[in-house]
Amino acid sequence: MNEPLSYLSKVQDAFSFFLPIVQESLNLVIKKDISKYPIYVFSALPFGLGTLLSESSEESHGFSLYVATTEDFIQKGVIPIEKAKSFIATYKPVETHCCLFVVPEDLDEARFIFYPLKS
Repeated sequence: MNEPLSYLSKVQDAFSFFLPIVQESLNLVIKKDISKYPIYVFSALPFGLGTLLSESSEESHGFSLYVATTEDFIQKGVIPIEKAKSFIATYKPVETHCCLFVVPEDLDEARFIFYPLKS
């Protein structure tokens, strides 16, 4: 079994690889008023929610990149309806942070991370 959250260094490297794609799509999501709360899914497994932006590769450390919205996550029950207001209240500004939902190979370690756009 992996050490808890041992995949986070891979997420950091994958984020650097995906950053241009994230920034371009984030601008479109906000500009087209698709959602004020986009979520970028970094998934080591096939993920059935959102739009695939980039398939997994060696450069992405095995993660595929999807873009979805908080509204999608609520509708599909990933974010329970009773926790939706709390989630939105903790959502960090899109100008400074990117909301990631990381799905490693161990599904028990899947979680949300608000990752700074600039380090």
